[in-house]
Amino acid sequence: MPSFRLRRALLSCAFLSSLLPALPAMASEPASCMLDLAKTRNGTLGLPTRSEVTPDGHSVLFLRSGPFDTRLHLFRYDLPDHSLHELAAPEAGPEHLSVEEKARRERARQSMSGITDYQMSEDGGTILASQGGRLIRIAADDGRVSSVDGNWIAPRLSPDGQTIAAVRDNDLYAVNLVTGAETRLTTTGTETLTNGLAEFAAAEELERPDGAWWSPDSQTVLFEEADSGNVEKHYITNPETPQAAPVEFRYPRAGTPNARTRFGLTSIKGGDVRWIGWDHEAWPYMARAVWRKNGGLFLVLLNREQTQEQVLSVDPATSKTTLLLAESDKAWLNLDPRDAGGSHALPVVLNGQQGFLWASERGKTWQLEHHAADGSLKRVLTPNTLPYVAFNDYDADSNSVVVTVRPNRIDNEVVRISLADGKITPLITEPGIHNVHFTNGTHRLLVDAFAAADGTRRTLLRDAKGKILASLPGIAQPPHLPVHVQFTTAGERQLDAAIIRPEHFQKGHHYPVVLSVYGGPGVKLVHDTPS
Repeated sequence: MPSFRLRRALLSCAFLSSLLPALPAMASEPASCMLDLAKTRNGTLGLPTRSEVTPDGHSVLFLRSGPFDTRLHLFRYDLPDHSLHELAAPEAGPEHLSVEEKARRERARQSMSGITDYQMSEDGGTILASQGGRLIRIAADDGRVSSVDGNWIAPRLSPDGQTIAAVRDNDLYAVNLVTGAETRLTTTGTETLTNGLAEFAAAEELERPDGAWWSPDSQTVLFEEADSGNVEKHYITNPETPQAAPVEFRYPRAGTPNARTRFGLTSIKGGDVRWIGWDHEAWPYMARAVWRKNGGLFLVLLNREQTQEQVLSVDPATSKTTLLLAESDKAWLNLDPRDAGGSHALPVVLNGQQGFLWASERGKTWQLEHHAADGSLKRVLTPNTLPYVAFNDYDADSNSVVVTVRPNRIDNEVVRISLADGKITPLITEPGIHNVHFTNGTHRLLVDAFAAADGTRRTLLRDAKGKILASLPGIAQPPHLPVHVQFTTAGERQLDAAIIRPEHFQKGHHYPVVLSVYGGPGVKLVHDTPS
């Protein structure tokens, strides 16, 4: 996470400042070093982010700020001539965001401004972008930009690009982008009851930011209703405006009541809601919703202790559920890892009655599994020597999947696995950390956000075999700070560690030491990326 990287970099600057007598002129101004890191967010400002290949494979869309500012612009990079085109820019002046939008962005760790998000229709013809708290629609063919009337929260673009599902005053609406007509889908929204938004626990702790999901045919919306009336009240003041009243937030501390949730299906034309039934007392957390063309609708549920997990298959026509898979662990169950940006959620249904894919920690390491349609385990696709990290793509035509794996504890790789015979073919093996992303339905091209072992960062476009076709243009300014890293292990458990030594290090000399440890087994900070 950027805050961790920046913190470590600032600690390095502080460490250097204590060694000034022994350092050359380069580091004689530690304040300049810290200012450089702060102005560039440790060299990450100006890097392409949120990259998506267009369905025709002709272009790549991405967001990018300047090297010294946090205002994101939307760009299109055309592959045939390697040309760059700006599609949307931030509005002039400060942003004016609602309290609800500020809270949503905080939970999503969104600290940038400008064009903070965008979505693309299934055919690539329509782009919906968030611009300073309002929505704009961009026509991909001619770049025409038009505003979407209204102040909307958490908009979701339908696959056909014709409609958005969005929230206003805690109720869910369907807005036709062609006619501008609004259809109110729920009428129960209050200060403590929301429709179409993820409640705090899901957004903050389960990495589920969404509260509404489209059906593949763009005619139905699955949404969350969350009642936080019994959740504790907390009050947050803004020290910059002491004259303003504190803002009230509902925050479920550990051991106190969570929001009561339920999930319903509704037509974009409005009408009755079909509520999906399960024992919400036993299974209060809906952690994942997966709705795909070839495989229907699935929900992943957890008990509050997070020792039991269920996967339900849902019939959208009747809202009835079928138990597909159940797992338990007396100590703890982790959710499918999402530390590789751009990965897709599981389960994934395979064509031809082959069953589905699922990931589990039931073995020594995370593993990708092939299950039969009845939920029984058919085989494990990733060996212990290549622990599973993230699911990237399923290509029915080649009957294969692309997944991120970990050949060791500080690097990752990307491989293709044949579902016919289990053969594993390496695609991307350069040392470092690869966060790869396939746009849904686009199997020929992938984006690789690559933090390399030499300390550089690049956003690469690759073909299905891993060959580099282009590097998306970035304008980031790497920090002018030489970093001397030694990777090692520590203790009887051989925990990974990275030792960063100062310039002109002298063995035997006593130096001040800064120890940086993040408190928790779920966040790993030592990777083969010295930056």
